[in-house]
Amino acid sequence: MKLKTIIITCLLATSGGYIQVSATAAADHGVDPALELIHTFGCKGCHSIQGDGSSTAPDLTNIGSRMTVNQIKGQLTAPVESRSGGFMPSYKTLSEHELDLISQYLYNLR
Repeated sequence: MKLKTIIITCLLATSGGYIQVSATAAADHGVDPALELIHTFGCKGCHSIQGDGSSTAPDLTNIGSRMTVNQIKGQLTAPVESRSGGFMPSYKTLSEHELDLISQYLYNLR
C-alpha cells in the first residue's frame, strides 16, 4: 500500500471524515473530480477499480451493474456499526455534491 494512501486513511479515521476536498479545483486541473475524491479518501487502499487498487475489499469495477446510484450513496453514508464484517468508514460528512460525484462515477462503472 502506498504511503500516501496509508496517511490519508489514517487522517480520515482520526478526523471522523471531516476532510474537505474541492471538486472544482480538481476539475480546473483536468482531473475527474470524482476520481480525485476517490484518490483523496484512499478508496483504492482497500478497493480495486478497473484493475487499480487493493483486493482487501470488494472490487468496484462493475458496481453499477449491481447497485443503483442511491444504493451506492447509501453505502457511502451508512454508519460504520451497520456494516457486517466490514470496516469501511462512513462518508456521511461529505457534501451532497461530493457524494453525488462519487456515486455517479461508481454507478457508471458497469
